[in-house]
This record gives sequence, structure tokens and C-alpha cells, in this order.
Amino acid sequence: MRIKAVIPWLRTKQNQLSQIVSLPARQQVYLITTRPPLYRNISSESIQGAIVEMQSILVAKDYLAVASGTFDQATEDAVKRFQREHNLGDDGIVGALTWAALCYPELRRSDRPSSLEVQRAIVNLQELLALAGCYNRERDGYFGKATVRAVKRFQRTYGLHADGVVGPLTWSVLLGMRQHPSRVDRLLVGIYLSRSEVTSLLQELCIIAYIVLGIYFSPATTKELNVVDFGRAVTTAIALTCIIPFLPDRLFTKMPSDPRLFLLRYAHYVPLGIFSDSVLALLRQKLFS
Repeated sequence: MRIKAVIPWLRTKQNQLSQIVSLPARQQVYLITTRPPLYRNISSESIQGAIVEMQSILVAKDYLAVASGTFDQATEDAVKRFQREHNLGDDGIVGALTWAALCYPELRRSDRPSSLEVQRAIVNLQELLALAGCYNRERDGYFGKATVRAVKRFQRTYGLHADGVVGPLTWSVLLGMRQHPSRVDRLLVGIYLSRSEVTSLLQELCIIAYIVLGIYFSPATTKELNVVDFGRAVTTAIALTCIIPFLPDRLFTKMPSDPRLFLLRYAHYVPLGIFSDSVLALLRQKLFS
């Protein structure tokens, strides 16, 4: 009986998903961006208050002449102009990024004294960074080295570009538009690396290791390598990956798609080490002939 009851529910969900996926790209964007945040005490008065607040900010920033209290055509045009000037998508929708750009200034390191408004924003930034566990210094309103390090650490934690600049995207993530990082991500942040950076590093090490393996046990050469030659073999492997990184993917077999065959994923780099003497001799001939 339970299975019979589940099948219609699955079909309903599948139909709903197919309707969403079949929508044009622009409509799919609006499907998310036009839905307001919902909370327990939301009311028409709170939405009206948000519109008035948004218009007041636009008036103060000289993007809008009068705050009418309604999201009219003049307000939409002002929002689009504000979005264009702040490198945001000019869709006229005041989402999380636009709100962050409206309410918070862009912050970056500066050795010059900041205005009182910027100092307050920096203190607010330092409080949010401390709440996220990335900052444990005094909230001094100064965007110095400690604050830059804390911002970069926060950005790495949540997959943002770690440039130390606090723009609308970093502000919106700081203000709550984020998921809690996993334990692995928190550990990697402690060594100032993101998960993708660690994955790329491991991939590079695997490629170099397989090339060194081909150099040491190459059946194409009769020379014997010892421990002293290990540094030379690693240097050769790094040079080969820098000079001709595309050759293994073009000439040899493709990597297996099965994630369980991780050790074989880069095995096609072994022939590059086996024929390293021939490759280097060919390069030497082309360069010096």
C-alpha cells in the first residue's frame, strides 16, 4: 500500500520538475529572483517599508528624484542604472546583491584615514568576520593587514575570489547568504587553501609522479637512475608538464571516467616519462638547430 501511494507522488514531483526545467533560461532566473524572502511576521507593511527604504537610498545617492512609495517605472529605471554602475545584472530586481550594494560600501585596504561612515562599515565588517570565526582582533575600524587576512580567509571558506575586497557578493555572503562550511573546508581554510586549490595541487602532484615513474623505469633507455638523480627527474617532469601539457590528452588514451579508478586517471602520463629523452632531444634539436 505504501508503494502504491508513493508512485503518484513521485509522478507529481517529476511533472513539476519537468515544468521548471522546460522554462526558458530568463524565466528560470525570475523564478528565483522575483520571490521575496519569507519569514514568520512578514506583512504587506514590511514589504512597503522595504520599498520606501530602497527608494530613500536611491534618492540619497542621486539615482531617483522622489520616493513615491510604489515600485514604479522611475524606480525600476533608477535601480537598473544603479546596477549597471555597480557591475551588477541590470534586471531591475532588488535582490540580495543589489541590497548589499545599496546598504554597504565597497571596502578595500587603504593607508589613508577613512570617513566616519566607512569606519563604521569596517567595524561592522569586523564584527561579521568575528561572528564567522575569521577575525579575533580589536574592532578598530581600520582596514589593515589583519582585516585583509580575515576577509581572504572568509572568502576562501565560502568559495569566493580571495582578493581581500569586500564588494556586494562578499557582503551578501557575510550577511547570511551562505551554507555552513564542512569540516574539511574549515581545515583547509586554516592552511589558506580552498578545496578546489587542494584538488588541483593533488592533480599536479599525480601527473609529476607518473612522469617521474616513467623516467625511472623506462624500457626505452638503458641508463640506471639512483636517488641522486631524483631531483633531476622531478625537474624534467615539471618542465615537460610546462612545455607540452597537452600531449598526453592528445596522443594517449583518455582518462577513465569511473571515480573509483583514481590511480589510473593520470596513468597516461607515464609514456611521457618513458620517452622523455626522445622528447627533450627533439626539443633541443628544434631550438638549437
